[in-house]
Amino acid sequence: MGTPTGNSMQVSASLGQMVDTARRREWLRRTLRRLKLPITGWVSLLILVVLVLAAILAPFISPYDPLEQSLADRLSPPLTRTADGLFFPLGTDRLGRDFLSRMFYGARISLSLAFAVVVGGTLVGVAVGLVSGFFGKTVDQALMTIVDIQLSIPSILLAIALLAVLGSSIPTLLVVLIISRWIAHARAVRGQVMSLKEKEYIEAARAVGASNARIVLRHLLPNTMSIVLVLATLQFADVIVLEASLSFLGLGVQPPTPSWGGELQQGRAFMQTAWWLSTFPGIALMLVTLSMNRLGDWLRDVLDPALRGSL
Repeated sequence: MGTPTGNSMQVSASLGQMVDTARRREWLRRTLRRLKLPITGWVSLLILVVLVLAAILAPFISPYDPLEQSLADRLSPPLTRTADGLFFPLGTDRLGRDFLSRMFYGARISLSLAFAVVVGGTLVGVAVGLVSGFFGKTVDQALMTIVDIQLSIPSILLAIALLAVLGSSIPTLLVVLIISRWIAHARAVRGQVMSLKEKEYIEAARAVGASNARIVLRHLLPNTMSIVLVLATLQFADVIVLEASLSFLGLGVQPPTPSWGGELQQGRAFMQTAWWLSTFPGIALMLVTLSMNRLGDWLRDVLDPALRGSL
């Protein structure tokens, strides 16, 4: 009598393993289907990878020192080869500096600054959103009042005012941009937390004695990461444009440090005689902005629960 029972248990275990395997395969198939990137997404990803690698490898792939001047070669057009054997693929600027090298180093400044701002703004915004949404009442009213006040001031005007008072430097610019970028994350996370904290599993966690910190960090925070990732991706493009705008106005990265916005600002006086000084930085900014927005749209489609059923 023991043998049939043992056989039945083995059969049940085998069937259970088969069911689990089938479920894992189905989950993997659906996940890969959601993660399928369209051709425009692949192009955007390729552009971003190339630009990021150019920024990281700038000291190794730049043909010349981006600060080295040669007044005899100033405003040389692209593909210029001088008598002494120098070659400038993207020409030179008004001081004779190699423009390709400045574009590579400008990518380091612009992309690293945007990344730091997005990370800092995300951390601040998520923290404020979690506290505001979870505790509610007086805490929520106080924090959302600060958010509403800042929302009433255009971000670029706020950045200009702060930079005019604090002075222009890269650390100051970083802080100013973080101050202007945390609001969207705070509002989005607050709304998500306020809807999630009424769910049954949160009530169950409270019933078993889980602390507020454990509920926030273990149960609420992971469920807000999808919207945080989408916002961070889309805000990366906004920060790139905002930094370029401030540098174009002379309030961002200061010369001689290269940045894409700064190169645009210096090239506007030579648009008719040296078109490349404003064209190449403008193209770089456009490519980064379009690529990040495209990837942000793809992430939203993948992570948005309302859209999963149609994928």
